[in-house]
This record gives sequence, C-alpha cells and structure tokens, in this order.
Amino acid sequence: MTGIFLNLCFACRSPWEPPSPVLDPTVVLQTTKIKYQRQIAELKDLSGVLAYHIIELNTILKAKETELEVQRTRLASLQGQVSELEGQHQQLRGQMKGLGRGNSAVKLEYDALRDCYRCRECELRREVERSQELTESLVRKKAKAAEYKNYQNERFKRAKHDELFRQLKKVTNETISIDIGPEEVKPAKGKGPSQDFTKLEDCEKPGKRPFSYRLKRGNSVSSRLESSYCYVPACVVACLPSFISDIQEAHLSEVNAVKFCPSSTMLATGGTDKLIKLWNVVGGRLESVRTLEGANGSITSIEFDPMGCQILAASYNKAVQLWKIEDCKSRETLTGHTDKVTAAKFRSTRYQAVTGSRDRTVKEWDLGKGAYRDAQEAGMSLADL
Repeated sequence: MTGIFLNLCFACRSPWEPPSPVLDPTVVLQTTKIKYQRQIAELKDLSGVLAYHIIELNTILKAKETELEVQRTRLASLQGQVSELEGQHQQLRGQMKGLGRGNSAVKLEYDALRDCYRCRECELRREVERSQELTESLVRKKAKAAEYKNYQNERFKRAKHDELFRQLKKVTNETISIDIGPEEVKPAKGKGPSQDFTKLEDCEKPGKRPFSYRLKRGNSVSSRLESSYCYVPACVVACLPSFISDIQEAHLSEVNAVKFCPSSTMLATGGTDKLIKLWNVVGGRLESVRTLEGANGSITSIEFDPMGCQILAASYNKAVQLWKIEDCKSRETLTGHTDKVTAAKFRSTRYQAVTGSRDRTVKEWDLGKGAYRDAQEAGMSLADL
C-alpha cells in the first residue's frame, strides 16, 4: 500500500516536467482540473484493481488459514500418534528387555539340559554296553546250563531206556502158555460138510474192525475150526516205540494237538501258529495233504467226527471251531466259554459235541444250530474230556 501511495505522489508531478510558462489562470485551472480528473480516473481504476487483488489475497489467505488449521489438526493427530507410538516403543523395548532376560535364562537352562543330556547319553551308552555284556554272559550261562540239562536228560533217558529194555527183554524171554480148549462143532441136520466149509470161509473174509488189544492171528498153520473161535482178549506182547519213523517240520511253533482219523490214514496236527495241518500216513511217512486256516487262537485240541469228514478244534481264544475237511472252510464258531477251551469231543453223532474249558465248565453243543444246549460246573479246570 505504501508503494502504491508513493507512485501516486510521483504521478502528480514529475521532476522532469519543464516549468510551464505564464498562462491564463483560467486555462491553467482548466488544464490542472483535466489533469487531476485524469489522475483521479487512473487512481479509481488502480483502486479497483487493488481492491480485486485484495479480495483475491483475502480468499487465498482464508484458504491458507483453512489449510493451516487442517495441517494443525493433522499435526496434533500425528503428535498423538507419535506419543502413542513412543509409548508402544517404550513398551516393546521393555518387552524386548524382558524377552532378552527370558532368553538368557532359557539359554542357561538349555546349556544345563544339554550338559545333563550328554552325561545321560554317556551313562546310557555305558549301560547299553553293560547290558550287552550281561546278556551275552547270560546267554552263555544259559547255553551251558541247557547243555548240562540236556546231558542230564539224555543220561536219564538213556538209563530209563536201558532199564525198560532190560525189563522188556526179561519179559519177552518168559514163555506164556495160553490154553484154549477146542469146542465141539455139531453139524446141523440136513447140512453137509460143504455148508460148514462155506460158513468158515465167510468167517475168514477180512473186514474193518476197530483197534483192540485182542489176539490176532499170524501166518501159522491151523485148522479151519480153530479160526472160527473168538479172539482172546489178552495182550501178549507190548513195547514202546524204539525208533522214529518220520520227522516233519509241521508248524512254525509248538505243536499242541495230534489226532488220527478213525476212518482213514489221515493225521491232523494243530499248534500255536493257529493252523491245522492234515497229513496222510503212507508207509510210515507223513505226506502233507492240506492246511486249515481261519483259527483265531492257538489250537489246544483236535477231534475228528465219526465219519472223518469234519474236524472240531478248540483254541485259546475261548472258542471252538468246526471245519469241513472237503472244502477246508470253517462252518461254525462256538463261543460261550469265559476262558481258553482245552478239550473238544464229538458225541455219538456228528451233530453233537462236548467242550471243556479252564473256566471249570463243560458245555454240550448242538452243531446243527451252533448253540450249546446244556452247561455243567466241573469244579476244576479241565485239561481233557
């Protein structure tokens, strides 16, 4: 504003303006009036421009003040955030110091545990070596004890066998006299010798008969009348087996049950490997026929049915299973005992069975229905029926 006023003052009179000559006062006054009017118009124009500039500057000033207020508000908010962040920074610094102290304590504990682990590892290594040495020593001692026990058993068996052999030799040297008086055979009336001879020939026809200790005929010469007499129920000579006919690796573990089929030369064996193996005895040799699988426990007892078509097997899993030999399939699983079943037998027919268990009970089963009909208390653990 001061600069504009100075410009106006200088505009009224210029220092280079030449002095005016002496004129008529009226003319001078009129000239001066015109000049001043022109200057007033210029000043009005200039004042309008300046007022417009003032308005613009006021608008800019208000905008700047508004922006300044926004900046101040933002600055206050940022200062609050800075204060909050400084507080968080201090808190995090405190947490960092606490974590540093905790890490130091954990590191010390880790170092102590590592040292303890190394000591325990050394002790474990020494104990393992010691246990290996003790195991080897124990195995050697057990092997020596087993060898000594086998030697004693062998000596005992040899002495027992020699004693039994001497007794059998003494018995076989004795003569046993059997006096069988002949009976008179009176021919029936109307029948000739040819008819009697036909009857005697029928008596000599071989047939299957159950095993017994009755006297059997050899190849000695005798009359036809003598062969018609009944067998004498007496055992003339008996001895223990003196040699092994055949040895087979039948099962993976112990063999718990062996049974001959009553109607054939088949032999069944069962063991702790949960298998039942069928063998055919040919010429004193065992020939493997088939294997029955599906048992849920170790086999304890085996029984053939009277026809030799089925096998009843007891097992350690408190159950009895029935197999059909023809298709090697388990037909029934009989459950009901509370302890391992130690014995299983067929009754007079193939549809009835009896089982005994260590739960001190004997149960009678209907194999057609697969359920037991009767149960009785035995009062003691049963090993066989």
